Amino acid sequence: MEKSESPTSHSGPVSGAWKPDDFLNPYLDEGFEVEEHATSILQQGNISQEVTKLNIALTDLDFTIQSHVSQHYDDLLSRAVSNSQLEQSLAVMATHIESLQMSSERLRGRVAEPYAKISQGTQSLQRLQQTADILRRVIRILQLSKRLSVQLGGSVDLDLAKAASGLAELGELVEGDLSGIEVVEGEVRRMYSWRTEVERQGETLLNRGMETANQSQLGTGLQVFYNLGTLPDVLTKLLENYHSKLKSQASDLLDIRKISAAAEEAGKGSKVSGSGKTTGPGKASMPAPSNMAAFRATLWTNLDQVLELVQSTVSRTLQLQKLLAKKQDPNTHLPYISAISQEGHDPSIVSQSWCKVTKILRDVLVSAAAKSNFIKQAFEGEYPKLLRLYLDTWNKIRLNAVQVNTTGLIMDESLVIKDPFLHEEMCTELRNSLEQFEHAYLARSLSRLFDPVNLMFSGSGVPSQEEVSTIFTTLSNELNVGSVEERLFASVLKNVSKTIKLFCVKCEQTAKADADASQIIGYPTDAQKQNVQLVNILADFQTGLYRLVSDNKSKKVDQLLDDGKGISSQMMSTIAPLLASIEDASEAIFLTSHKEDFSQETESKQPPSSPYMKELQNFLERISKDFLQHFTCKEFIEAELRPLAEKIIEQFVLHASLIRPLGAGGAMRLASDCAQLEFALSLLLGPTGFSSSGPTGLNAIGKAYQLLRAFRALLFLKPEDFPAYPGLGNIVPHSVCLHLMISRCPDVMPSPQSTLNWGTARYARWLQKHDEREKLLLIQGSLEAYVAAARNRNDKNYIAQYPFLLDVLQGGLSK
Repeated sequence: MEKSESPTSHSGPVSGAWKPDDFLNPYLDEGFEVEEHATSILQQGNISQEVTKLNIALTDLDFTIQSHVSQHYDDLLSRAVSNSQLEQSLAVMATHIESLQMSSERLRGRVAEPYAKISQGTQSLQRLQQTADILRRVIRILQLSKRLSVQLGGSVDLDLAKAASGLAELGELVEGDLSGIEVVEGEVRRMYSWRTEVERQGETLLNRGMETANQSQLGTGLQVFYNLGTLPDVLTKLLENYHSKLKSQASDLLDIRKISAAAEEAGKGSKVSGSGKTTGPGKASMPAPSNMAAFRATLWTNLDQVLELVQSTVSRTLQLQKLLAKKQDPNTHLPYISAISQEGHDPSIVSQSWCKVTKILRDVLVSAAAKSNFIKQAFEGEYPKLLRLYLDTWNKIRLNAVQVNTTGLIMDESLVIKDPFLHEEMCTELRNSLEQFEHAYLARSLSRLFDPVNLMFSGSGVPSQEEVSTIFTTLSNELNVGSVEERLFASVLKNVSKTIKLFCVKCEQTAKADADASQIIGYPTDAQKQNVQLVNILADFQTGLYRLVSDNKSKKVDQLLDDGKGISSQMMSTIAPLLASIEDASEAIFLTSHKEDFSQETESKQPPSSPYMKELQNFLERISKDFLQHFTCKEFIEAELRPLAEKIIEQFVLHASLIRPLGAGGAMRLASDCAQLEFALSLLLGPTGFSSSGPTGLNAIGKAYQLLRAFRALLFLKPEDFPAYPGLGNIVPHSVCLHLMISRCPDVMPSPQSTLNWGTARYARWLQKHDEREKLLLIQGSLEAYVAAARNRNDKNYIAQYPFLLDVLQGGLSK
């Protein structure tokens, strides 16, 4: 909003709200002091200039106010009229308020008097009711007191349950404020004395009923405290007393001093030693060696008594829970145990007590073992006996629990009561008390099993058969002792398994695998003799293991047979260097066959067997005589020699098929060599035939022996007969037939190894490492090389054997 320029303003027109100049800022400060500001102006000496500025500012402010009022005149006038009307309305309201106050005062005057009268009547009625209630309570107190006085006044037929019910009601009646009423105060004192007496007699009934298993007395005691309303607390106190008593009695029975004293009395008849001197202080905890048998007998007798105490405590608790399930409230018809549960207490009384009993038993046993090494050694060394006592106690407790059957009496499905005796196997809580001794016993058992194994391998030689028998005597004893319980038996079985594995590891460490263990040039070395003895001992150990498994009735022992597989593996690994050397030497002998001449077309006057075959026979005969006859485990050796015989036959067939050139006379020699090879192998495998246990000798190796027989037949076939041979592919590999056919071909047909510029030894090793299809593909390459060479030579025809070679090759590749 623009303003017209004031004639007194030097700053030009003023628009909008008035804004002070900057020199007025000190005047707007909250801490502005007039005297200080005036002094400052005087010191500056510009008073006239400051006054002029102030006048100009005042003029501007007046002008601004006038402009604003003139512009908003209608609004100001309207506001003034509204204020006048508001004053009139307020005056009318003040008149109404004053009238309302006067009406309220008149109403208050009318209501005050009736309210006062009603208030006084109500207070009188309340006091009358309180007085009547107190009088009724006093009368009832006197009536109950009189009745209780008669009941508890020495009557013979005292009904403690009714007295307890009356005392409970009397206790509720005196809970209010009845102080100052002399007659009531006297009755309250009598009530407390009566309650004490009833609680004492009820507690006596409870204890007597628990001790004598008298259900009548026990039921009466429970009813007394149920009527008194203190049953949960009394039950807790009762069980705590029994638990405390059990702990005290068990601790006394397992006190080393008392056990030693009792053992000394039993052993000597007095506390005087043989020298006539009495035992000094502290000697009771160290039983003499001569009294050790009496000490152990006393210890186990006392432990049996401790377990009888445990059984007795559990039996009493079962009877207590049974009565709580049978006794019912006459008003609600709920059993006591349900009422206890509704009050927030756990109804599983037997389960709670059992947990505490097992904890007490564990603490007592551990404490007794910690205080005396003799007790500790007895519990750990004779743990199976300790476990047997536990099992007998557990079975008795379970039988008692089944007979009592407290959980079967509960009809309330919402009420859950735990039964710790449901399972036939010993519960975890009871077994935990044996955990320390079980671990120690198993550690000792493992040590007893390991010691003979470590001892027999402590020297540099091989264990004897007697030492192996000692191992199995120990194994059998440990299994028999551990058979007292399935869980212990399984743990002992694991120790036996570890022992077998340890024996295998020790044998593996003893076995020799160096050059001395694999040489076959001279006589057996000490390393080879040691390996033979080791294999024999392993075989004896395996036989003993099978006998141990068969003699034991438990099926769990069968798992030891899996560990026995490690024995067989160790036997095979021990004999493997010798067998590998025999195989390598046999192949080296077969390689010498390629240096001999088999190109004769007619039968010569040479010996019936080739020189290399004679060498092989002498070699195998020497091996059988010098190396193999010392093995006592004939079945194992025969089983290991069969694969060796199969490899020797395969090597022979392979090298025989690679002999080139091969004439008809050479084929006759190879056929004779086949027969001589059978004879040579019989030196290893024994005579060929059949027995009641199955095929023997070469018949036991099956397909390899068939290959040898079939190869002998192939030597006399014509090339055109090879593709139609019935055993081709099934008995005789296609590659062997091809090699044999190539050996009879003219020189223009190259051998596969010559195509690759390989020697026979290298080619034979390659063939042994690759499958049949790879062999055929390599031979196919040789045939293709021949075809290419024939074309380069411009041969008019292929050799006569080529079509038949191609037929056999294609038949093999098609499969």
